[in-house]
Amino acid sequence: QVVGQDGYHVSRVVRVLEVAPGEKAFSSRFYMRTSEPSRLRELEMFMPGVWYRHNQGVVPPSAIAADPDERHVLVREDRLPLPLIMARNASGNGRFAFLLHASPNGSSFLGEDGPARVIDARMQFGSIGAINDGHVSLAFQFPGSEGERTYVGGNEGYPP
Repeated sequence: QVVGQDGYHVSRVVRVLEVAPGEKAFSSRFYMRTSEPSRLRELEMFMPGVWYRHNQGVVPPSAIAADPDERHVLVREDRLPLPLIMARNASGNGRFAFLLHASPNGSSFLGEDGPARVIDARMQFGSIGAINDGHVSLAFQFPGSEGERTYVGGNEGYPP
């Protein structure tokens, strides 16, 4: 659905029609990808409470979004004050894009806070962030999981 001149409202419905032997879960991802090759270090990023521009000198080296060369910077939306990511072209042409989960549901339960994989319908949060693979993509993923770095289960900023 088009919202205004330059915006879109996207909703998704996932139906599992068949389960292959050995399958226990699924995930889905929506993303908007830059049309031309780009890298995170070429963009100014914003994610409330996590990411401001390049995070240089702002966060410790082990923090989420500390390294602009990471392939996946995904953050559980229940960790964010607002599930939003924005990218702005740092060259000064003023172009920007943002992705917002307008109706988040942070439902979870005690016991899903460790590094072990948990599959449980009570986990209703997603993840939002960026994929850095030669073209930068702003992404939303469900169910929520984090990229190369996470603070879940004592893995404070893992890997160092």
